[in-house]
Amino acid sequence: MGRPRKEKDPWADLPEEFKAKVTAAGIDDEAITREIREAALYRQALKEAKANDEDLKAQKAKARDAGAVYREGDKLCALKIAFCRAELKSRARVLPGD
Repeated sequence: MGRPRKEKDPWADLPEEFKAKVTAAGIDDEAITREIREAALYRQALKEAKANDEDLKAQKAKARDAGAVYREGDKLCALKIAFCRAELKSRARVLPGD
């Protein structure tokens, strides 16, 4: 039995001033709705900027190409393991983990 996990505050990454503003006693529902709208619009603008960022696309392609050797090696190892396990099963052998 391990140590109990400490529950992380789901709002820990939010700035304190934002949380205070939204939870203030005098704030009305419309003001909170405006905050939602502003955040949603900014989020959409970020998505569009990301989609149009050519440098980011180039860096992703470069990283994808650099990692190809590892991905292919991992796939080959997984395939070898699966093949060997299938062969042992066909011989009615008990496999570790089964």
